[in-house]
Amino acid sequence: MEYENSLDRYLKLEGSYNVRDLGGYETSDGRITKWRTFLRSGSMHNLTEESQSSILQLGIRTVIDLRTSAEKTALPNVFKDSSKISFKEHNIIGDVPFDGYSNISAVDILEGGGEFAKGILQMYCTFLDQCQDQFRDSLVTLSDSGSVPAIYHCAGGKDRTGIISAMLLGNAGVSYDTIAKDYSLSAKYLMERYFEGVVQSPRPGETPENYTWKEYEEEFCPPEAMLMTLSYLDDKYGGIQSYMKLIGVDEVRINHLRDCLIE
Repeated sequence: MEYENSLDRYLKLEGSYNVRDLGGYETSDGRITKWRTFLRSGSMHNLTEESQSSILQLGIRTVIDLRTSAEKTALPNVFKDSSKISFKEHNIIGDVPFDGYSNISAVDILEGGGEFAKGILQMYCTFLDQCQDQFRDSLVTLSDSGSVPAIYHCAGGKDRTGIISAMLLGNAGVSYDTIAKDYSLSAKYLMERYFEGVVQSPRPGETPENYTWKEYEEEFCPPEAMLMTLSYLDDKYGGIQSYMKLIGVDEVRINHLRDCLIE
């Protein structure tokens, strides 16, 4: 297994994209988030045997698949039937259409965000408003005794995975600016997937030479989108911990999630 960049945050695993560690971030009280505790990832359906062994060598105890039923049926997680790891499925956005989209037109945080960021914000706010049971179940699983180290993933490791990551980091006291930067890192590690046409095909004329990861970031994971989502959580729910309590994650579990992630 090969690590990239000075923080060893990105785990280069053959057969997957966007596998990253939440460790190494400073909290509001000057502590640091733990390495090898919570890992975020894109789809894990194509991991090679060597990559699977690397994940087990990290001591991962739990794998959580956040994808829809159709996604999981089409591309099953390689650990689904494994006897070596606890595998959980939490379909975080469900399989039925949303009951409309969250009305955020009057929220002040929309000011200053680009059109891409506003569109992503509306999607994330709809998830938070209408998928509360699924978020609760995912967080409860992560807070179960013996669950960590854990890795959780959706398809790209950006949207559903990004919101869970934001909650874990925010609950640990990591600043919103840092959370937004962590979120937007997906742009660096999904470019290969983009040009391979795994999810959507590049538009006519787009090449790795003329469409950079910064342009991908602006369109698909701008930090402003996560900053506005966090502001929405503050404005509507009173913050991340208040949201967790509202959806049914008790204070003992909330504290356990925080303590698990802080050195």
